[in-house]
Amino acid sequence: MLLRRRARTRSGDDPHPAGPAEGSGDASGTGRRALGARVEELLPWPERRAALRRWRRRRPFWGGLLLIAAGAELLIAPLSPLGVLFSLGVGGIAAVLIGLALILAGGFLWGAPHARAYVSLNALLLSVAAFAVTNLGGFLVGSLLGVAGSALGFAWAPVSPVSPVRRVEGDAADAATEPG
Repeated sequence: MLLRRRARTRSGDDPHPAGPAEGSGDASGTGRRALGARVEELLPWPERRAALRRWRRRRPFWGGLLLIAAGAELLIAPLSPLGVLFSLGVGGIAAVLIGLALILAGGFLWGAPHARAYVSLNALLLSVAAFAVTNLGGFLVGSLLGVAGSALGFAWAPVSPVSPVRRVEGDAADAATEPG
């Protein structure tokens, strides 16, 4: 109620609400389009951003980004000189290997989206294994990011082009006999 503007006639007597306020995301999306046009004017390189947007929409981008973040988080925890890494033992070396594998899985999700199911399942197994093998999966953050990224990668599906609706032969005959 507070976000609605009041429409006014030339005399200013009309107290009835005209609809949602500008930019509030009304049903037709005009507020969002106006905001998008304003942002497009302010930001540089509209062609590059449009190309990146098209590229990002054709692959499981956010799943790959979360997997790369999970791998980076697992790499940061044991990041130290090589002698200290070997003194950590299997946990330190496993954190490095699992972190690199998760970063590679995120890259594969971006580079080969058709193999998303295989890559996502392997990344899920690596993320769960990181919880047990490394220091609680990078203090739990790396494992959670890996599970979320692999779930997003597995659930992503390419957008299929909309096909026109076909009429069944019986429908065409019924439409021809109806009045109007």
